[in-house]
Order: sequence, then structure tokens, then C-alpha cells
Amino acid sequence: MKPVLHALAVLVSVCPAFQPEAHAAPVPIDQALKVSVSSAYVSPGETVTVSLTNVSPDRWYLSGGCLFQQVRQGSCDGPIVKSDVCTAILKYLAPGETLSKSWDLTDDFGDAVPLGEYHLPIHVQTLAGRTAELCARTKVVLTSEPGLPFVIPPCGVTHYGKVGPGSGFVSPVIWEIGIPRVGDPAFGLHVQGGLGAAPAFLLVGAARGQIESSIGTLAIDPAAPFVTVPLVLRGEPGVPGAGVLNLDAPIPDEPLLAGLQAHLQVIVADAHASGGYSHSGGLSITICD
Repeated sequence: MKPVLHALAVLVSVCPAFQPEAHAAPVPIDQALKVSVSSAYVSPGETVTVSLTNVSPDRWYLSGGCLFQQVRQGSCDGPIVKSDVCTAILKYLAPGETLSKSWDLTDDFGDAVPLGEYHLPIHVQTLAGRTAELCARTKVVLTSEPGLPFVIPPCGVTHYGKVGPGSGFVSPVIWEIGIPRVGDPAFGLHVQGGLGAAPAFLLVGAARGQIESSIGTLAIDPAAPFVTVPLVLRGEPGVPGAGVLNLDAPIPDEPLLAGLQAHLQVIVADAHASGGYSHSGGLSITICD
């Protein structure tokens, strides 16, 4: 376990991200309009809400396209799962303003979608002197009903546990960038959905948990070895769901790491959250050879 903690904690570095500055060049649309989701981990029968938030100091005019145009599995170019939630957008989106749309986890035939991972894209087009098209997306993992056994895959990643919402009822999420393979220098983590510019910390533990505490549900077992990595999220300060961060977590080229596991969770300081902290669910990583 120690090499995994070393790879995911000691070698973690923060990638540069957008920071708005006075009199700066116009903010690109892919940085000005952020997509967030009410919960990245949902169970059958629940509803998930996807939101588009203006995290820039600019006022954007959304001249068309759709919010939550199509629910696609895999990416913006994947097969369509749900298409009847498409509605035109004709309005200004002021700094800090949010538009939202909900999905009941059914397909175009009204049937419940199967367990798995879904990417929810938003398509908009802006005018008023600046024309661009946005195809941003966020990820939702549809898991089995609470209480069923949690199965760790032979290698790869698995999402589990409860999220704890913060300001605006938006929950932080954490997911992987790439596949955790031995010798992969590009593996990393992505955090999204926290309070903009808020302090946070990453828990990296040897054992997963489902432990209720004063700050929410811990996804790691504090009785087992764990480390805490302090973070500061990017994004417009104080804006709900605007807090984002990319973390590099390169995996050394050491064959003995294959099969080792680590369990991660992000906790974000948020005065409007229960206990003063919002949190993601858990992310279990099992290193592939």
C-alpha cells in the first residue's frame, strides 16, 4: 500500500487552471461556462440534475442549442440514451447564474437505463459578438441499490458511497483521468462540483469505509493507514459548483504495484454544507499491470 500512497499523495501536483483577472482577455467559453451535476453517484429510481453555471465575470447570451441536449453514454459522440430533454435557450446568463435540467434515469422509451457510466453533454451557442459552441460534459455513475455488496474490480476504478452536497445543493465529485496502469506517467484525478476557490483535502486510504461522521460520510476507513493531502480548488470564489481541480498522479514503472489498491475521497470546506464540509463519494483504484 505504501507505494500507492506515495504515487497518489507525495507525487500529486496541481495542474494550472483558469484564474479570472481584471482586464484580462475575453474568457473562452469552455472556461466560462461550467457543467456540474447534483450527484455523480445515483441509484435506480433517483433523479439527477445537471446545471450550467457562468463562472466568468462576463455576461453570456445563449442564443440557441440545448441545455442537457442529449444524454449519451461514453462521450459527446456516443450513442444517444435520452433525447427528449432538448429545449432551446434564449436568454442572458449573468455571472454566477445557473441553468438546470433534470433526468429521471430513463431512456427514450421510458425504461430505466442499465447500471453504468453516463456522460451528460450541454450544447449552447453564444452571440453578441462572440460566437462559439460548447460541448461540455459531466459524468454520472449509476450504481446498484444501497446495501448491495461492493465489488472491487481486478483492476481499474470503481465509484461507491454517499456524496454530501454543499452550497446550491451541488456535491463534489472525483474521478479518474486515464487508466491506472503500472508505469503510466499520465494518470491523474479530476475534482469538480465544490465551492469555487475553497480549501479542500484529498483522503487516500488503505481501506474503504462507509462511516458517518460530523463532516459527512467518510469513504475511507480511518482505522486503516491513510494520508491527507491539502488542496485549494480553482474557480470563481464562492460560486456553488464552480470549484474544479486537476491532479497529476503518475504511477511508477514498478511491477510490484500491480493489484495494489487505494481508496480516495475529496472533502471541501463549505459553510453552507452540513457540518461545514461537502464531500464526494469514494473512488477505489486498483492498479493494472
